[in-house]
Amino acid sequence: MDGIRKNIGILVCILFLGLMAHGVVLKGSWKSMDDEFSVVKSEQISSASNIKDILTSSFFGGSSYYRPLVTLTFMKDRYFFGLNAFYFYLKNLLFHLGTTVIVFFIFHSLFQDRTKTIIATTLFTIHPVHWEVLSNISGRAILLCAFLYLLSFLLFIHASKEKSRPWLFFFSLFSFLLALLSKESAVTLPLVLFCYSFYCGQESFKKCLSRTAPFFVLTGFYLILRRVLGIVNVTMWDSFEGMFLGVATFLRGCLTYFQLMFFPVNLRFDRSRPYFENILEPQLTITLVALLIILVLLLQRKKYLNAHQKFLLLWVPITFLPVSQIIPIVVAQGHAAVSEHFLYLPSLGLIGLSVSVLVPFFRRLAEKGKVSSQVLRLMTGGIFIFFIMLAVTHNLHALDESVMFAKTLKYNEENTRVRFSYALSLAKKGKFKEAEGEFFKVLKIEPWNERARISLGKAMCDQNKCLEALNVYEQVRDPGRSKQLLEENMRLTLEVLVRQYQRQINDKPNSPQLFYSLGIMYSKLNRWDESLEQYQRAVELKPDYEQALFNLAVNHQILGKNGLAISFFVKVLNITEDSALKEEIEGKLKNLKGNL
Repeated sequence: MDGIRKNIGILVCILFLGLMAHGVVLKGSWKSMDDEFSVVKSEQISSASNIKDILTSSFFGGSSYYRPLVTLTFMKDRYFFGLNAFYFYLKNLLFHLGTTVIVFFIFHSLFQDRTKTIIATTLFTIHPVHWEVLSNISGRAILLCAFLYLLSFLLFIHASKEKSRPWLFFFSLFSFLLALLSKESAVTLPLVLFCYSFYCGQESFKKCLSRTAPFFVLTGFYLILRRVLGIVNVTMWDSFEGMFLGVATFLRGCLTYFQLMFFPVNLRFDRSRPYFENILEPQLTITLVALLIILVLLLQRKKYLNAHQKFLLLWVPITFLPVSQIIPIVVAQGHAAVSEHFLYLPSLGLIGLSVSVLVPFFRRLAEKGKVSSQVLRLMTGGIFIFFIMLAVTHNLHALDESVMFAKTLKYNEENTRVRFSYALSLAKKGKFKEAEGEFFKVLKIEPWNERARISLGKAMCDQNKCLEALNVYEQVRDPGRSKQLLEENMRLTLEVLVRQYQRQINDKPNSPQLFYSLGIMYSKLNRWDESLEQYQRAVELKPDYEQALFNLAVNHQILGKNGLAISFFVKVLNITEDSALKEEIEGKLKNLKGNL
């Protein structure tokens, strides 16, 4: 009983440190990227009647991701708290702190050493590298998946040790299912469980396979379900060389990851790296040589590693598999995603392995009198304080999303995903001119980015540059999921232009050009009777107004008044000198006369 009380007391202290490091995220607001799409503007989470749609459709659209459990938690939060960001951040923070409790018992089971468990759990909880996943509400998928993933692992550990409690195994399997419904990276858990059984359970290959088989089978059913639902949109490399360069780019990112784990400065949102373009690049050679040296050193020290250390070592590459660029994860044109939130699960292995090696090393130094226990405690406390301060600093930066995005762009100007979000954040602050400039930069790199084009039009319209905005909107060829947004933006822009032309006509009632332009706006709004009236007034003021006469004819044709359409087409034919226009009108007249 005293042991349980001690663990509870220790856990409360660790959780308090976690709250100190990351609690500032509770002051955050919605971010101009995934947060708005998955929560603020999501139709799915607005009503419980959409649950069936959530269970059978893709997360983010595009048939690439299947995370219904995450969407359901967003629905629940919105139902109880509306769109108050505080409660969404609170739920994320609670998932992280809940994961901390699970991590404590995992390390306790692996190490059987109180000091190692406390240090490793504290480092996981307060580590600044977790700022990204906690300071963005859309990080819920990673946090929820990790909570359920590690809970399943912990239950599996106890089920393996306590054969008389088979229900633990069932709940481990159930928790794994929920993890799969939270994020795709959960598919690595069966491999983790197999390695745990093999190394820590000291079981035979056959026994390990038998014990973990239900998890592999469940993974198979999960993949079949996605196939049935049609959520299988996965982009693959078109060549082995492309895959090799992609994986090599990820490995280069891993060197940065290792640096961030031990010296977590220069953290930034949505980190990316340009893909290696050929195998002769110096950085690629340096990366492979560095990793080869690390591999050789590990093989040399392999005999000194105990079973738990070998397992923690394998934990890292296994949990990195989903983001290893074997399947490309592209954040912008020519750039691989190497985001810091990818470290959330792998960090457990890195931290656990480091602590299990370093704590005995420093104990031996203390025993030999080369360093005092008091100095070691001060060093450990200093590291904790340093990490907490870094975490607080980065979480404070994240409170202002434009500052967070600008920091990333300072190091990688070609990250169009971040630049697009930066532009949106500027627009939200009313800095439309600056936002316009950022959208132009996105389109310069990605001219096919229709969402950026639509947003550029909106930024122009907000500066009262409505004609320019309309021209931008009309350049959009395939709006995709933004079709409704484009149509609404165009409608609002046209209505503004209608009001502007109406005011100008009040000042210049004898301008045929203004009536013609107003007629164009009504036509684009499909308000044909009103556009017809404006063209007629333009022609009254200028009887030989060629464009107005032509549009008047087209208007009559649309309204089914073919006789009037023919008469106006003939008028244009008699006055125009444009041969292309004559040819077009002759074709229209032929069709119209054939339908009379």
